[in-house]
Amino acid sequence: MKLNRFFKLILFLLLFFPLVAFAFEIKQNKETKLKGKLEENQFIISDTITIEGESKEDLFLLGNQIFLKGKFNDVFLLGKEIYLEGEAKDLIGGALKISLPENSLINGNFYFVADQIEIKGKIKKKTKLIGNEIKINGEIENDVKVIGPKISIGSKTKIKGDLIYVSENELDLDKNAKIKGKIIRKFPERIKPSFKNKLIINLIALISLLLLGAIIFFFTPKISLSIASTIIEKPWLSLGIGFLTLILLPFLSLLLILTIFGIPLGIILLLGYILLIYLSKVYFILAFGKKLFPKYSLFSSFFLGLILYQILLNIPFLGLVFWILTICLGIGGILLTKRKLLFKLEEK
Repeated sequence: MKLNRFFKLILFLLLFFPLVAFAFEIKQNKETKLKGKLEENQFIISDTITIEGESKEDLFLLGNQIFLKGKFNDVFLLGKEIYLEGEAKDLIGGALKISLPENSLINGNFYFVADQIEIKGKIKKKTKLIGNEIKINGEIENDVKVIGPKISIGSKTKIKGDLIYVSENELDLDKNAKIKGKIIRKFPERIKPSFKNKLIINLIALISLLLLGAIIFFFTPKISLSIASTIIEKPWLSLGIGFLTLILLPFLSLLLILTIFGIPLGIILLLGYILLIYLSKVYFILAFGKKLFPKYSLFSSFFLGLILYQILLNIPFLGLVFWILTICLGIGGILLTKRKLLFKLEEK
């Protein structure tokens, strides 16, 4: 069954990143080298990835340095430095730096986010790029959309479609560059996110909380269940303590920072405040899941609670109210449980 690119990307984010975190079924190597014809989809995590050959299936790659030489199908990747010498159908991903030399060919679309992007090769379909420094000096047979502060179009550039760029600065356009379509400049502005963008944002938030929750529960399962039980058993007390902490702690931190001797303590409290807010969501979601699905395991309850949590957050106005309640109940549950644990230690 053929999957469209967007679904493949979603699948990549949903399945690949949890595997990265826990290294389930995927070996983390310092260096991975593959040569010849690849018959199956490849999921690779390695410091350095080098693939020379041919693949009719998809590549999902995560590494520090990624070198591709040959002919490939769809490629989804994240890395520090990426270099393609050969062909790919679609190339989608992110990096600090990506280079497409003169002998590179993208037969499909090229969607990428990077600090530095350099294109000297050929791209047959749409190109959408976001970067700090974008250099185009190759051939693109379709529309090009680029977003970034530094965009330069070299003398060897041939663009058969429109060039649309979003930047606060003027385009650095060589006089010998050939652009058949229109050159359209747009200024950066706040755009209302589309449904697809909202879905991606929610997916990233969901994966982040899922990974954080898994790590916390792996190391402190009993404490996590204790905090969730406190929120369930004492919701009003947790809410009250959490609300007061949410309001008063930042003021206390700022007051300490304004004094000479209290600066270190003020900064520590402020950092602790930020951490407390983030952790509060994890423990509330666990309590939420345990309340609704008490017979399920710790992680299963958390996962189901997380799905419902993300859905409720997207309800206009009610989502904001729900978020505030989440933070207050979570903070209150953490502080009450900590107090209870301290009393137990004193008794011992």
